[in-house]
Amino acid sequence: MKHYLLKTNKEELNIIGVNPEDEIAFHAAYGKEIIFSGDNIQELLIRWRQLLKEPPGG
Repeated sequence: MKHYLLKTNKEELNIIGVNPEDEIAFHAAYGKEIIFSGDNIQELLIRWRQLLKEPPGG
């Protein structure tokens, strides 16, 4: 299972777990909302924290 961090139209963040057999349909439906993906939720949270620490334009 792969996990995705999404930014929705409501300016909210969502974490969604997707089974391998559903990934093509998921990317078709939510591809523009994906910020990044990871193998687990912990990886997503670490990457999000790193993104917040980056200076603007960095």
